[in-house]
Amino acid sequence: MTLSQTWHVLRTDAGWAVKAEGHASRVYRTKKAAIEDARRSVLSLPAGQMVVHRADGTVSQRLTHGLPRVRKHPIPSSRAGDIEMAVARVVMDRLRAMA
Repeated sequence: MTLSQTWHVLRTDAGWAVKAEGHASRVYRTKKAAIEDARRSVLSLPAGQMVVHRADGTVSQRLTHGLPRVRKHPIPSSRAGDIEMAVARVVMDRLRAMA
């Protein structure tokens, strides 16, 4: 049994999908329904997180449950937006490959 799982909510051609490694994706007509499903999935585990993506792949929301908080670096980076977009592209490519 997996103790921690990350669930992603992302836009697909068929609607809003909820994906996690090792699980089949589930597709919903609305983003709200997909978020509710992902939230239930995360809260059913001892620890996990939900990452909600915008249609362009960037992260719009996170929910963590049972995991330690990650602190932000005290000095903000002028490249933070570029880094987030690059990470979003990698995550989206890997999630599409899982489907």
